[in-house]
Amino acid sequence: MERSAHKEGHKAFFEVLGHDVRRRILLHLYDRVEMSYTELLHVLKISEGTLNFHLRKMAAFIYRTEKGTYILSEKGKMAVRIIYMVGKEEHAPSEISLLTKKPLLSADVVARRVAAFLIDSLIFFIFTGVFFDPFFWDFLRESALHLGQTFALIPGCSIQSIYR
Repeated sequence: MERSAHKEGHKAFFEVLGHDVRRRILLHLYDRVEMSYTELLHVLKISEGTLNFHLRKMAAFIYRTEKGTYILSEKGKMAVRIIYMVGKEEHAPSEISLLTKKPLLSADVVARRVAAFLIDSLIFFIFTGVFFDPFFWDFLRESALHLGQTFALIPGCSIQSIYR
């Protein structure tokens, strides 16, 4: 019984690796880290029904986040490594080969995450009332003064030299 389940797992794994659309989904998710359903539709240029079919077939390889975006599961990351190892690519992803110079996160992903952090922080500060607390502003002023004094201790360094 256990052996047949193991065999079915292999079959499902190779069905994903053996289909062009599924390989493309894996590779796009690897490159972009996370993507929405709409983004996948746009880059793959396939119908909604086709995408739904393939996403169901790939359930063990991808994970749907709380935001509704898709990311690779550990099994999906393993599949991408195999694609790179047996594909026409000269070098595999950084997890396999140290020869690659591919960054772990693209500039686009970092920019989106920084923007999301700043927006979340702003919302947090507004809803908690921190902006209206005089102690918050005193803390910021004291921190800035302390930072200036710290720079003054470093020979040849001042706040003005940082902004030049």
